Amino acid sequence: MKKITYLFTINLLFSCFLFVSCSDDDDTDANVVTSSILGDWTVSSVTAPSNATEQDWANMTISITGSDAGGTLTSSDGPDCGNPVMPETTPWIYTDDTKTMISRDDDVNMSISGLTENAMTLSFNVNYDFPALDPTKGFLESFTYSDDTNVREDISYPEGIVNEWPMGDANDENGGNVSISGGKLVWEYTRVLEAAIGWEFENGIDISENPTLSFDYQLPLGTIFSVYMFGGEGEGQLFAPDDYSLLLGADGMNEVSINLSSSSVMEGADPNTSSMEEFYGFYLIAGLTDPDPNSETFGQLLPDAEGSLLHFDNINVGGVSLCTESSVSGDWTFSLTK
Repeated sequence: MKKITYLFTINLLFSCFLFVSCSDDDDTDANVVTSSILGDWTVSSVTAPSNATEQDWANMTISITGSDAGGTLTSSDGPDCGNPVMPETTPWIYTDDTKTMISRDDDVNMSISGLTENAMTLSFNVNYDFPALDPTKGFLESFTYSDDTNVREDISYPEGIVNEWPMGDANDENGGNVSISGGKLVWEYTRVLEAAIGWEFENGIDISENPTLSFDYQLPLGTIFSVYMFGGEGEGQLFAPDDYSLLLGADGMNEVSINLSSSSVMEGADPNTSSMEEFYGFYLIAGLTDPDPNSETFGQLLPDAEGSLLHFDNINVGGVSLCTESSVSGDWTFSLTK
């Protein structure tokens, strides 16, 4: 009888131990999930949909704050068009008691996997279309073509938009060679004194709300540059460096933004009478001068600038968002570490 009682006591104690241990484990698992997703995270890698526009996520950080009831997710240092994928700020809540998925306020649910104190993976689907480019409000050319594109023959535009690649002069009727390299337009000078590239809009576009022309550029020393434009029954021309500044001879690309509604301050320039409500086109005109101050031809147009390279990208009239040409829809995976 004593033996039976002893064994019963042992079994009862063992059962209580298991019960307490299981209860403690359940509490620990819930606490680990909650505490582990909170904190500051670094994006270690991103797997994007196959058709997504390439973007640089390398510097992004994500901060998750809150409690069991939810909280706030913020991201910083992401790419320009990354907000629909990983918002700069959004509330979040767990979708159920398993705490393996969180929901954002844009109806995107992010599945949590591989969760430890120092790492986790977020997987989710994004279904988003950037606002379409309205051709009546602006124009954007970001040269997202492959490097083997024949610029003069392969690039075309919607009906009503006509473009001119480098137009030449008596020295060279072509005005130079044009190609695509790394998503940029490369204009190789030949023997022209000056040449131009440009776009015309048959029906006119209304850029009165944002009458700007911006573009990225890399131009050699000695480049003289102007923008010719026309709208309604008027026309105008703006000159560097009088009306805007260009950084010449730089190793990389730079950006300039030009107010097309202003008149040139250059002495003797005609007033700008172009209509911003009926803007019909513009040309980027470039010439190369002798940059050597010790030369007898310093500042004069060089008739033989063959081989000089001019780079252009993101030519934008009317302040069009560069994200309009991006694609972000599909399945995403973010690997995060602390």
